[in-house]
Amino acid sequence: ACVYCGEPCKIVIEKDIPFLLTETEEEADGLPIEEDGPFDVIVGSRKFDLTHLIEEELLLSLPAFPRHDVCKVQPQTQTEEDGADLPENNKPFSGLSELIKTKTKNGS
Repeated sequence: ACVYCGEPCKIVIEKDIPFLLTETEEEADGLPIEEDGPFDVIVGSRKFDLTHLIEEELLLSLPAFPRHDVCKVQPQTQTEEDGADLPENNKPFSGLSELIKTKTKNGS
Protein backbone atom coordinates (compact mmCIF):
# COMPACT_ATOMS: atom_id res chain seq x y z
CA ALA A 1 0.00 0.00 0.00
CA CYS A 2 1.12 3.55 -0.74
CA VAL A 3 2.57 5.25 2.35
CA TYR A 4 0.85 8.52 1.41
CA CYS A 5 -2.73 7.45 0.64
CA GLY A 6 -2.92 3.84 1.90
CA GLU A 7 -4.27 2.59 -1.43
CA PRO A 8 -2.74 -0.45 -3.14
CA CYS A 9 0.03 0.47 -5.56
CA LYS A 10 1.63 -1.55 -8.33
CA ILE A 11 5.33 -2.27 -7.95
CA VAL A 12 7.28 -3.64 -10.90
CA ILE A 13 10.40 -5.58 -10.02
CA GLU A 14 12.91 -6.39 -12.75
CA LYS A 15 15.89 -8.07 -11.20
CA ASP A 16 18.64 -10.40 -12.28
CA ILE A 17 19.45 -12.91 -9.58
CA PRO A 18 23.16 -13.71 -9.99
CA PHE A 19 23.28 -17.26 -8.65
CA LEU A 20 24.87 -20.36 -10.13
CA LEU A 21 23.38 -23.61 -8.90
CA THR A 22 25.43 -26.81 -8.79
CA GLU A 23 24.73 -30.33 -7.57
CA THR A 24 28.01 -30.97 -5.75
CA GLU A 25 30.82 -29.12 -3.98
CA GLU A 26 33.30 -30.52 -6.52
CA GLU A 27 31.29 -29.06 -9.38
CA ALA A 28 31.19 -25.68 -7.60
CA ASP A 29 34.96 -25.77 -7.00
CA GLY A 30 35.55 -26.52 -10.68
CA LEU A 31 33.73 -23.42 -11.92
CA PRO A 32 36.02 -20.68 -13.29
CA ILE A 33 34.57 -17.95 -11.09
CA GLU A 34 36.50 -15.12 -9.47
CA GLU A 35 36.31 -14.72 -5.69
CA ASP A 36 34.70 -11.28 -5.98
CA GLY A 37 32.76 -12.04 -9.17
CA PRO A 38 29.14 -11.12 -9.82
CA PHE A 39 27.81 -14.63 -9.10
CA ASP A 40 27.15 -16.52 -5.89
CA VAL A 41 27.54 -20.28 -6.23
CA ILE A 42 24.94 -22.34 -4.41
CA VAL A 43 25.25 -26.08 -3.98
CA GLY A 44 21.82 -27.63 -4.13
CA SER A 45 20.58 -30.52 -2.03
CA ARG A 46 17.36 -32.44 -1.55
CA LYS A 47 16.31 -29.85 1.04
CA PHE A 48 17.25 -26.85 -1.13
CA ASP A 49 14.19 -24.75 -1.99
CA LEU A 50 14.71 -22.60 -5.08
CA THR A 51 11.33 -20.91 -4.71
CA HIS A 52 12.31 -19.80 -1.19
CA LEU A 53 15.54 -18.27 -2.57
CA ILE A 54 13.64 -16.41 -5.28
CA GLU A 55 11.00 -15.26 -2.78
CA GLU A 56 13.70 -13.88 -0.45
CA GLU A 57 15.35 -11.98 -3.32
CA LEU A 58 12.01 -10.48 -4.35
CA LEU A 59 11.16 -9.45 -0.79
CA LEU A 60 14.54 -7.76 -0.45
CA SER A 61 13.86 -5.89 -3.70
CA LEU A 62 10.63 -4.32 -2.45
CA PRO A 63 10.85 -0.64 -1.51
CA ALA A 64 10.80 0.12 2.21
CA PHE A 65 8.22 2.87 1.66
CA PRO A 66 6.10 2.06 -1.41
CA ARG A 67 4.23 4.91 -3.03
CA HIS A 68 2.52 5.82 -6.26
CA ASP A 69 4.60 7.65 -8.85
CA VAL A 70 1.88 10.30 -8.89
CA CYS A 71 -0.20 10.16 -5.71
CA LYS A 72 -3.41 12.09 -5.09
CA VAL A 73 -2.25 12.69 -1.50
CA GLN A 74 0.96 14.66 -1.19
CA PRO A 75 3.16 14.38 1.89
CA GLN A 76 2.99 17.33 4.25
CA THR A 77 6.14 19.24 4.98
CA GLN A 78 6.72 21.25 8.12
CA THR A 79 6.92 24.99 7.63
CA GLU A 80 8.38 27.62 9.92
CA GLU A 81 4.86 28.59 11.02
CA ASP A 82 4.19 24.99 12.15
CA GLY A 83 7.11 25.09 14.58
CA ALA A 84 6.54 28.65 15.82
CA ASP A 85 5.10 27.54 19.17
CA LEU A 86 8.01 25.19 19.97
CA PRO A 87 10.69 26.41 22.39
CA GLU A 88 13.83 27.51 20.59
CA ASN A 89 16.18 25.28 22.59
CA ASN A 90 14.43 22.07 23.53
CA LYS A 91 16.74 20.33 26.01
CA PRO A 92 14.76 17.54 27.70
CA PHE A 93 17.73 16.30 29.79
CA SER A 94 19.04 19.69 30.89
CA GLY A 95 18.17 19.08 34.57
CA LEU A 96 19.54 15.54 34.64
CA SER A 97 23.09 16.48 35.66
CA GLU A 98 21.78 18.55 38.59
CA LEU A 99 19.57 15.65 39.71
CA ILE A 100 22.53 13.25 39.59
CA LYS A 101 24.66 15.64 41.66
CA THR A 102 21.88 15.98 44.26
CA LYS A 103 21.41 12.20 44.53
CA THR A 104 25.18 11.69 44.85
CA LYS A 105 25.43 14.25 47.67
CA ASN A 106 22.49 12.69 49.52
CA GLY A 107 23.99 9.20 49.20
CA SER A 108 20.99 7.72 47.40
